[in-house]
Amino acid sequence: MNGPSPAASGLPLRDRTVLVTRPEGGGELQRRLEALGAQVLAVPATTIEWLPAAALDEALAHLGAFAWAVFTSRNAVQAVVARLRQANRAPDALATLRLAAVGTATAEALHARGLEVSVVPARFSAEGVLAAFRERADVAGTRVLYATAEGAADTLPAGLAALGAEVERVACYRSVRDDSAAPALARAAGVADAVTLTAPSTVAAWVAAAGDAARTVPVVSIGAVTTEAARAAGLRVVAEASPSTSEGLADAVRRYFVSA
Repeated sequence: MNGPSPAASGLPLRDRTVLVTRPEGGGELQRRLEALGAQVLAVPATTIEWLPAAALDEALAHLGAFAWAVFTSRNAVQAVVARLRQANRAPDALATLRLAAVGTATAEALHARGLEVSVVPARFSAEGVLAAFRERADVAGTRVLYATAEGAADTLPAGLAALGAEVERVACYRSVRDDSAAPALARAAGVADAVTLTAPSTVAAWVAAAGDAARTVPVVSIGAVTTEAARAAGLRVVAEASPSTSEGLADAVRRYFVSA
């Protein structure tokens, strides 16, 4: 007699192998996938490289000139806080500004440092942040410090400028391919039932490491920008997280396999 199905047993990802490629390792995503029954291969495809901080230090030395600071990742929060501490200043130096975070994970990174966040959009994207700002009357005529990654799209600063804000954009870090992970990624391509991708940089690293085999593994994407990059690389995107969080990504994996 056959046993209960994986879904019926409460483990919809039982007997499934999922490759997690985010630079910080498996973390919360791995825990959520394992709770659903998956075997997780955590192989960071990229690593974070901090950029020279002269421009950021200059902006932070004149925080009083800004009304807003906008953060689009936990890495940006970490970079700003690290430079404040380098200057013997506490994170609460940012409390004189109104803060915006692209999503809950970024907001939690600010909350963990005792900071209040004025804007967390319903949709975790640059477009979502702009939609939230359009509902406010305290943006036009202000200066905005925008801490971000090298190579980030112009969507957010251009949108804020269109709302009448003056934006100072400071690139704090970049995501670079971790070549030491390439052999493990290539091996994973032969056994993974799905791969989670969380940024265009992870898309590029995954394809570089796995080659043609990358196109045979179903992709579950963190959001629209990553989905676009994956499809442009010839990958098969089967699901997209909503919202763009670890929880949303794990649920997107679950939805794909339950419906497959």
